[in-house]
Amino acid sequence: MTVNSPLSDFIKFQHKLETATTVNEITMLFADYAKPMGVNYFVCAAIQGAYCTPEMSRMLGYNDSEWSRHYMANKYYLDDLVIKYGAIARKVFTYEEMINSHDMTERQKLIMREAHDFGLAEGLVVPLRSSDDHLALFSIAGRGFSNDPKCRGQLHMGAIYAHERALQVLDGAYEIGGVNITKTQHDVLSYAALGKTDGEIATILNITEGSVSKHIAAVKQKSGAHTRLQLGAILRSGRLIH
Repeated sequence: MTVNSPLSDFIKFQHKLETATTVNEITMLFADYAKPMGVNYFVCAAIQGAYCTPEMSRMLGYNDSEWSRHYMANKYYLDDLVIKYGAIARKVFTYEEMINSHDMTERQKLIMREAHDFGLAEGLVVPLRSSDDHLALFSIAGRGFSNDPKCRGQLHMGAIYAHERALQVLDGAYEIGGVNITKTQHDVLSYAALGKTDGEIATILNITEGSVSKHIAAVKQKSGAHTRLQLGAILRSGRLIH
């Protein structure tokens, strides 16, 4: 495990992310960034409540690795303590911290033992928010990094930026007047311009009413608009208020 010039390594990684246009490219960039720190597996996936299902798309990571195939074949996502703890922890944690704070079931112990056998002896999990306000967990595993503050800091920041770039790629970022907004924000804005209420927009887009409010507030902050009428004018004209 090596950490050379953490800040310069992170800046290089960040710059490369800015030009990435596919999730596979983002996955490879994070793999190259994290490998010197002892990481040999990672995955980022959205969860709902305290569970994850195969239908929930994994955003990025080693989705076709031997461990991933074994994990999915045995339906470990139904009992995995990483998912259940991550759903309530809402803060960065290591496997060790998770295990020490919970009494595990026999199946959860089995999952952790088998992960260890696959070379995933240590883990760092970063809870994040997806664009539709669902919780996403960026799980990083390998050996020799979880007790090193520098490595943890680098991996934490790297996960945040990789996740954000993946959202932009998957969400098909829009640009209005030189300011980027996500596809979801664009859709919310479009319906708001038609006079739809937050509740109606939430139903149409299958997201929560709170998420609609957050998206509108985010676009207002980016654009300088203060009312929905102004937001509608921005969308129609393609200009931002300065």
